Amino acid sequence: MEWLLQNLVSILALGVSMVALWASYRSAQRSAGLERANTLVQIYDRMRPGREAMAVIWRRWAPEGRKAAHLTPAERKEFEDYYNAHFHNASDPADKRLSDDIHTLLHELHHVYERTEKGDFSLDRVLGTFGHAVAMDQHWLSLYLEAHWRDHGELAKSRETRFWNKVPAMLDAAADWTAPPVAGQSA
Repeated sequence: MEWLLQNLVSILALGVSMVALWASYRSAQRSAGLERANTLVQIYDRMRPGREAMAVIWRRWAPEGRKAAHLTPAERKEFEDYYNAHFHNASDPADKRLSDDIHTLLHELHHVYERTEKGDFSLDRVLGTFGHAVAMDQHWLSLYLEAHWRDHGELAKSRETRFWNKVPAMLDAAADWTAPPVAGQSA
């Protein structure tokens, strides 16, 4: 009994320390989650100019009301040739900038998908941040990606060895993704 009384303070201090350690751990997890969410927002912000550039270039080439999803293979190639000649390999800095913005977009999509594979981000969190935008632009993204691959001679390689080879996986994930239901709303 005497031993218990002498060590009661130590036992209580150990218990308080364990509770504080647990609270600190939980706080660190929440903080890391916020940091990852902030990083995804920053990535999305870097992707936005590329989305705008795709729309600008498309409007210059496509007849009014034409949708990228409804192109024939010959029309796809015609667009890719137009894009590569007038933007990807442009001498005009403004047109080259549009292509550079698309490069950034494709680069970010590739690397964010690689980071989901490494466990840096969950795919649900990534898609929750910009899955709708990727799904909405999937036909343009695949068209511009193929144009880049064609211009750099990547189409002869296997898909796994091409640069930006994770973009098709991101497009597939975004196309298959459905947002979780919002609390209080019925499906």
